[in-house]
Amino acid sequence: MFKKLLLGMKKRLSIALSIYISLMAINPGMLHVYAAANEIDYVVEDQWRVPIPKTYTIDKVINTLGSMEEEEHFFKEPLDIFVSDGGYIYVADTGNNRIVKLNKKGEALQVFRGPEDKPFKGPEGIFVDNTEDIYVADTGNERIVHLSPEGKFVEEFVAPTSDLLDENVAFSVSKIVISQTGYIYAIRGENIMVMDAHNRFRGFLGQTKIGFSAVEALLRVFASEDQQKFMKKRLAATYMNIDLGADGMLYTTSMDRTEGELKRLNSVGNNTYRKYKNISDTGSFSPWAKIKKKIKDGNYIKKSFRYGETVNDNYEFFLPIFRDVCVDQNGIVTAVEELTGKIYQYDKDGNALTVFGGLGEKQGTFIRPSSIAVDSEGKIYVLDKLSNNIQIFAPTQFIQLVHAAVTQYSEGNYEEAYNLWYQVLDINENYELAHIGLANALYKQEKWEEAMDEFQIANDRAGYSKAFAEYRYEVFRENFFLVIAILFASLFLAIFILIKLIRNGQKCADILIHQKNTKLSIKEGILMGFHVILHPIETFDTIKNNKERVNLWSAAIIFIAVFLTRICYIFIVHYPLADIDVKNANIIFEAVKILLPPLTWVAASFAVTSILDGESKITDIFVASSYTMIPYIIVRIPLMFLSNVLCLNEKGWFSASLYFALIWVLLLYFISTKVLNDYTIIKSITTYIISGIAILIIWFIALLLYALSVRLMQFIQGIMIEIQLSWF
Repeated sequence: MFKKLLLGMKKRLSIALSIYISLMAINPGMLHVYAAANEIDYVVEDQWRVPIPKTYTIDKVINTLGSMEEEEHFFKEPLDIFVSDGGYIYVADTGNNRIVKLNKKGEALQVFRGPEDKPFKGPEGIFVDNTEDIYVADTGNERIVHLSPEGKFVEEFVAPTSDLLDENVAFSVSKIVISQTGYIYAIRGENIMVMDAHNRFRGFLGQTKIGFSAVEALLRVFASEDQQKFMKKRLAATYMNIDLGADGMLYTTSMDRTEGELKRLNSVGNNTYRKYKNISDTGSFSPWAKIKKKIKDGNYIKKSFRYGETVNDNYEFFLPIFRDVCVDQNGIVTAVEELTGKIYQYDKDGNALTVFGGLGEKQGTFIRPSSIAVDSEGKIYVLDKLSNNIQIFAPTQFIQLVHAAVTQYSEGNYEEAYNLWYQVLDINENYELAHIGLANALYKQEKWEEAMDEFQIANDRAGYSKAFAEYRYEVFRENFFLVIAILFASLFLAIFILIKLIRNGQKCADILIHQKNTKLSIKEGILMGFHVILHPIETFDTIKNNKERVNLWSAAIIFIAVFLTRICYIFIVHYPLADIDVKNANIIFEAVKILLPPLTWVAASFAVTSILDGESKITDIFVASSYTMIPYIIVRIPLMFLSNVLCLNEKGWFSASLYFALIWVLLLYFISTKVLNDYTIIKSITTYIISGIAILIIWFIALLLYALSVRLMQFIQGIMIEIQLSWF
């Protein structure tokens, strides 16, 4: 097994090289398939649409109430739908001020208009408990009405009295659910109000954190009283809808763009659903917390994740508005997005299962979806407030297999889940979640190597790292003494090579200092660069005092070595710790990214120091800049090999090592500026900062010239076309 671990790096390198060579001429964007709008279902993977087999088909469309006498036969701007445990469909027909009860065939059974003395007025929400008792959010009348299964009035809940509530704020409840303990959870803007069965206020639940804004705080300090009155008050994100799961959790949709639009709230209001990654583990929004998190997490490849999408079918940017959410008995969450008409479905861990639907007037699409529900058979009911109809979608075999696999895994039946995921892959071998499901099932069965392979196919670096940690422990346990021997031998070899290079660097520096008529060879010039590790001031001072005897070719070769180090790092670094995917790497872009900053520094530093009475020549800066990149080489080379026995559990110190090398390089640039120009500390700092600004200016001008040249070429081409059309 230890042999496999050692050969793993070689295997990945050969595969990576073959992939890289074959993809060099291919645009990386071609590697992703963008599903055509409304033509096929898909999943969103890392913000790309990946087509999948059909997951839901139209089962029935309910457009009219049928033969109901003395009743309006059509819905009018309905806003909520609920499917009870008994299989009945309830619709809050808001525009007609009524609640309609239908069977699964779409036949209207009853219509409820509320008490005769105070009928419903614009009801926007409905909930039915397991005894078929009906609760209506009678929004226009600012109350919640409790009806019997036959529609008879039982009781009403009005605005509760409490010192914590503002009496001047209307009790405009829009959506409600009732827990098995009789607690009422009602949405009121940015809050979820909790009341008991006796109409007593029990508090608010799930209010999102607003966070601290340093800019706004500063503005309020200096703003006058009149200006402060016009400043917009910061409010928490508004809740849109709510559903009660079989697990007793509250599933909500909101406008929260920070933590996530979909939430699963426990009894104390904490969100236990998948969150976005732009806040720290402690929930802090402070800049220092974000910086600390960035250093801890490093610059590794991470899959981007969000609920829904931010680009519609017309490639226009938007922010999703999830109008409603429903959850089935197995924890499968389905939400409807209003602006695009898309239906998004997730498992209980927040993994995307399918996306279907869209805007339109044909079956399977919507004009303005307003609510969604699911029954015990897995059928999905979508209410459209502009089409005034209900579309019922039946699950296909493919999505039923996916649901079964997800459920079996969550219940601990890993072998059954494994078999079901294989059936999913038989239908669609590119379904990423199936590979993740297989990997998780293999992981639970302690088949670490197979799990690693599946995680890598699914591009799940966190899962791969988890399986690798177990595999590594198993290998180390079985080959403990051999592993220790190899580690010590590798450490001894690395230290020996480094000491040898440092000593040779010292000898080459002595040649420049003591042998006044000798010019360094290319080899000696390269070796002298390692003298900067322990004696940076002496190294740069030697360059300054021996301007004509340093070797420029050695500096150029060091820059080339820096570039080659970067390329080798991309191919050799361990999969979970990589900062770029091999198939997405571009050799030209990598060359620009690694060499442009130091080479621009040479020009910027020379220009600035020439103005500020500096003593350095451009050749001095060029050689010194190459030597400042030596720490990049000596840190990256051992780390890329060492990474192959590391996983994400060690990412903290691995990332710290990379940042240490960066800080070391930046410090050497500062020292070189001071020594080469014989500046004071203050003047060195000033020059250093100005040089950095000059680099940004150079880049900006270069980009501007590039943009102008492109425009000029387009203009010339346009003129040539006009000439051809006019004369020929």
